[in-house]
Amino acid sequence: MTPFGTVYGRDPLQLIKHGIYPSPLDAIDQLLTEQDAILKILKFNLHKAQVRMKFNINNHRREVELEVGDLENEKLNPRYFGPYLIIERIGLVAYKLQLFDHSAVHLVRSLKTEILVSWKNLPEFESSWMIVSTFL
Repeated sequence: MTPFGTVYGRDPLQLIKHGIYPSPLDAIDQLLTEQDAILKILKFNLHKAQVRMKFNINNHRREVELEVGDLENEKLNPRYFGPYLIIERIGLVAYKLQLFDHSAVHLVRSLKTEILVSWKNLPEFESSWMIVSTFL
């Protein structure tokens, strides 16, 4: 079932492409021609919006590589804490931190690694970022 069907309890009306079924009335031909032009503009604007959203999302992503001995003052959680001294690297994206005695933060912090997945038989703008651990 489509999202439209879930909301409205029926399938959406199917649009007839101009030129598939010839019409004896000029008014219908004109209506179908206008409908095709509107659909073309709509598809163009949707593609443009997807490209813009993809650019904005990818613009905020960054590759984080920390070394032992670094003072990490970046955002490691939904809130800003720190700076914390990195004591040890555990795996590819986890780091052991030197914490304050009164700190409520966990000793080991893990950063998410994401990869851009290009799906088979789909256009490039349908690619999405996935967390690496979902593939392991």
